[in-house]
Amino acid sequence: FFFFFFFQAEDGIRDAQESRGLGDVYKRQPRKCSVTNRLLGSKDHASVQINVGNVDKYGIYTGDYQVFCLSGAVRRQGEADFGLNLRCVEAKLMNQRVLK
Repeated sequence: FFFFFFFQAEDGIRDAQESRGLGDVYKRQPRKCSVTNRLLGSKDHASVQINVGNVDKYGIYTGDYQVFCLSGAVRRQGEADFGLNLRCVEAKLMNQRVLK
């Protein structure tokens, strides 16, 4: 018995297609921390990306979401909660009372 496994690399190796659309361009853009605005390196394994869903006035998910990235340094310092709350207030996803 022989087993063959084929993996498609995500490191820029592409097949014969010229372009896959906007997703192809998006993969090459580096992420930035939403709190400190610093670039997230490839070796920052403690960094996270959080998608916060938008809801209507009844609390029903609308299908849209906001993307927030947090670096490992911000998480280690314990500033992730406050930073995420601050960005959510700026995006009008939360009330300003959460910052008090």
